[in-house]
This record gives sequence, C-alpha cells and structure tokens, in this order.
Amino acid sequence: EEVDVVYNGCTADFKPVTAVERQAVRDEYTGGSPFFIFIGLLHPRKNVVNLFKAFEQFKAATGSDVKLMIVGKQWMAGDIRETYERMKYRDDVVMTGRMSDEELPRVLASALALTYVPVFEGFGIPILEAFNAGVPVITSAVSSMPEVAGKAALFTDPFDPGTVSAAMEKIYREPELAQQLVALGHERSREFSWERSAELLWNCIDKAL
Repeated sequence: EEVDVVYNGCTADFKPVTAVERQAVRDEYTGGSPFFIFIGLLHPRKNVVNLFKAFEQFKAATGSDVKLMIVGKQWMAGDIRETYERMKYRDDVVMTGRMSDEELPRVLASALALTYVPVFEGFGIPILEAFNAGVPVITSAVSSMPEVAGKAALFTDPFDPGTVSAAMEKIYREPELAQQLVALGHERSREFSWERSAELLWNCIDKAL
C-alpha cells in the first residue's frame, strides 16, 4: 500500500509512416532493403552481442537481403567489437550512430521490427516508441520488458540467440503475425502517456501532502 508505480510515457513524434516514406527511408539507409532496428547505447546489458549472433542465424536461415540497423552511440569495445568483427554478414549491419529526435521516429516507423533484447532494463522506452510507430516488437522475456510490452510483443530468451533469430524469422515470414503485433501494440500504447504519468505522480504528491 506504500508503493505507487508511475510508468514512463512516449513522445507523440512516434507514429506510423506511409509506404512511400518507408521506402524512402530504406533507400537512404539500407540500399532499399528492409531492416530490423535496435535503438540504444552499445552497453553489455543491452545484449548487442547476442543480437549480432541472432542476426547471423537469421541471415543464414533465410538468405534474405534484410539488414540490421544499430542506432546509438558508435562505441564498441570488448565482446561487442570482437563479435561484430567476426560476423559473416557484417556488411548487412548498418551503424548509424546517434540519430536526431526528428529523424529517429521516421526511421523506426520504417523498420520490419524493433529487435530490443536487453538482459536488464529499467523500463524500455523504445518498446513504447515502436508501439506508437506501428512497428512489431521483439524483446526479452526478462526484467521490465514483459511488464511494459504486455501481450503485444514476441518474447525471447536474451541469453539464447536462437530464440531471437526465430522471432526475427517469424516477423520476416509471417506478415499477418506482424500486423497482429502492430494492432496489439497500438492498444497497449494507450496504457502509457506522459499525461497519465503526470497524473499518477501528482496523485502521489497529493497523497503525501
């Protein structure tokens, strides 16, 4: 009874784009190819190593031209760099560095899916951003991710790249499933807004006073 939970929200800048704009983004960043996207700092807890391994498995299984876009500070060291440099499909990994607040929403909305599989996360705002952008979500079945995503994502074992690769393949091969996830994500996004967060926070303050 002593604890109140106040969730994060998501800026309204994230929203679906038209097919024409989606293709324009792909032409600009991936030579016209569809892409999965990761957003975040290249930190060990973000699990980029296993994401790279999963992408390798996905490419080997499908033979597709799909790319993996990594959006975040281009700082790679240790296992992350070693894994990247050993990748067979390294040329299909697109490193963009940090994106502007204006560019990120249109790029995210043009992705096949958000591939966001940390081993630990305090919240996971990119999940909400993807929901609002009309993009399917692949995420981890650990830490805060299930609480945020509800039933609107494909959940994976972040310690097993095979489960991440299988989820990527499902999105690639099953467009109906992808659309179902988009619809579920749209519904789930209604549970989170900065207005709702402000209301809950004010209720906490009011109760304390």
